[in-house]
Amino acid sequence: MSETSSFDGGVRIVVEGGPRVNWTMVGDRQWHYAGLWPNESQERDLRRFVRSGGALLIVVNDVATTVQALARELGPIADGQAEDEVVDIPVPFLDWMDSEFRRTSVRQITEVQERYRSMPGPLRPPFVLVPSRRSERVVLAVRTAAAKGELSATVLQELGTFAFGRSGSGRRSLPLRVAARIRSPRIQTQLSGR
Repeated sequence: MSETSSFDGGVRIVVEGGPRVNWTMVGDRQWHYAGLWPNESQERDLRRFVRSGGALLIVVNDVATTVQALARELGPIADGQAEDEVVDIPVPFLDWMDSEFRRTSVRQITEVQERYRSMPGPLRPPFVLVPSRRSERVVLAVRTAAAKGELSATVLQELGTFAFGRSGSGRRSLPLRVAARIRSPRIQTQLSGR
């Protein structure tokens, strides 16, 4: 999610979790950890966007995310650590939003997951849209176990359009800006479960 778009009154889409881990290609096609999205400037811009009434769709798999990497992908290797050792990178849930929003979101996501967990697989929707209790311009898209395949830009755009720009709903259609560009094949593979 290293790319941010200009804030033009459209819908911003954030994929919470693993896609927030930034990777950079170093040397001979070696991936290296480059930190978490958003940085301070991106966080400030996103908060300003939401405060000014911009529409924000947050796509969520789960409230706890850990991304695994090889020690050599994290930079200099510590003494006694093997470069092929698997290391966990925790991705703090919604740490870029205020604590009240996080608490409310965790409660809402847990309710959705519990509701659909016992439902037979073929009856589960792939995503459940949950409007934020604090703002009608912020919507959580909770991904259920029924969601299969890659979370592509097309899928994200369709979610954003459905959440904020349904034709005939009386809402104006908003241009979409996908903040969650998933460029790395490494991340796409993790999302698709392959």
